[in-house]
Amino acid sequence: MKKILMLLILFILIGCGKAELKDKKNENNSITDIDRLLGEWESIEDKFIVEIANTNKKNIYKLKFSGEDSNATDLNADDATLSNPNENLYVFKSDNKDLEYTFNFEDDENVTFLFNTIEKDITGTSKPIKMKKIIQ
Repeated sequence: MKKILMLLILFILIGCGKAELKDKKNENNSITDIDRLLGEWESIEDKFIVEIANTNKKNIYKLKFSGEDSNATDLNADDATLSNPNENLYVFKSDNKDLEYTFNFEDDENVTFLFNTIEKDITGTSKPIKMKKIIQ
């Protein structure tokens, strides 16, 4: 009986330890996955560039908009909080505007970008914009 009890305790301890390691690994992957989004992305259809850069604050990123045809927004730059990191979908909420920016990975070099208002009185969503990574 003591052997069975010891084996059960040992099994529980080993199983819990592995689950803890798996959770830590997933946390680390989600932190580094944002790195593939950092850099400059150019619209395939328009002459429009979005640069995504780190700031010195946790989960806050600088989004800079430039190009000949930057119809997607009137902003030059915006600080945005990463609110929904996922394997292929990254959603940022503007810190000083009522906008939400969405980047959906098609593959490592291509994303679909769109933004929408999150203010209750004013609603609207941009057309999806296909973008290709130009600078990491």
